Amino acid sequence: MKNDQGSEERRLAKEQDRREKLLNAVMCHRIKGNTSVTFTQIAMDLGFDERLTKWRKSWCALILDDGFIAPVEGSPPSMYTADHQLTEKGKNHGPQSNQEHQERIKKRLLNDKAIQIFDWLLMYGSLGRNELALLLQCASGQHNFSYGLKDLRDRRFVDKNDRGKFYLTDKAFLDPTKDRPVPMELDPSLLEERAASYESKKRNNKTKQGKQKSNKRTKS
Repeated sequence: MKNDQGSEERRLAKEQDRREKLLNAVMCHRIKGNTSVTFTQIAMDLGFDERLTKWRKSWCALILDDGFIAPVEGSPPSMYTADHQLTEKGKNHGPQSNQEHQERIKKRLLNDKAIQIFDWLLMYGSLGRNELALLLQCASGQHNFSYGLKDLRDRRFVDKNDRGKFYLTDKAFLDPTKDRPVPMELDPSLLEERAASYESKKRNNKTKQGKQKSNKRTKS
């Protein structure tokens, strides 16, 4: 029963993910000044086969279920070849800027560590697991850190490149062609400072724990 429920939740999550990608792609065209676009063009933008049933169903859902897009008057009577445009409901639902898009992403993330990972990757482009942990001043195996990174990867906002470093995927940007910033170069001295600060915090925590244990023994 639990497995069935989990499978259904994953299916719904993937369906919602497809709808968001489609809607964001239509929004990108609007931001560029293209008031209408076809499903075929969106398929080319996102890099999927327009004949795939799952994508066609998600496109239809945006029209029939959500009411976020609608065919342009006078277009061919087809959901896939006709020009479509955002409805007023769609304009209000979709993010109006890359900043708003990323703010929405962060609100859906599992914990603060996931948000911090997102921000560091946005700044430096690609980082290894140990580099990320040092920047976040935590152990690379810490549960919150691991869960946060897994959450980003499960949602496909983060992936790993062939050098084993993590980076933000195109999904993290409203329009990756113009919204992805030029990454800063990571200064090794920053990692050293963060590592020293983290070690200092660990020592202080151990000292506090030791005092607390000593006080408990004294009271008993």
